[in-house]
Parts: sequence; structure tokens; C-alpha cells
Amino acid sequence: MGEFLWTHYFDDWQDAIDVLNNLAWNLSWQEHNGRWHLWSGDQKLFVGDTDAEFQAFLCGMAISFAVLPDSILEQIMQIANEE
Repeated sequence: MGEFLWTHYFDDWQDAIDVLNNLAWNLSWQEHNGRWHLWSGDQKLFVGDTDAEFQAFLCGMAISFAVLPDSILEQIMQIANEE
């Protein structure tokens, strides 16, 4: 099993969701019949066969934003809030 090491950006997948939702992703999820479903608003974004796949997807998605400079994140948030 893999281990997430960049914990100075966020501690776990729930923190990763907070990072993304602060950027207006509006994420929600549900486990159904052993598969993990992730939505952005009303659009299905991802379906994983395991909890580990789900967590890896979320952490990878969040880290791609978390490593950006604050000035870029502020611009992204400003654009997201305009829509």
C-alpha cells in the first residue's frame, strides 16, 4: 500500500477535499457497492474500485493545486467566484 508523504500541504484525503472545494470544485462522494463515486457539482468526475484509488485520485488532484504559488491560487479563486 502506498503512503502519502507531502503532509505539509494537507493531512489526509478529507483535507484534500477542503483544498479543492475552496477552489470551487463543489466535490461530493459516495461509496456504492464497493465502488467510490466522486462528483463535481452534478457531474460525475471519477469512479474508483477501492478506497485507496479514491484517496490517491483526490490527493493527486489537490496536490496539483496546492503546490501553485499563492498569487496563482488567488487568481483561480477569483475566476471561480465570478462564475
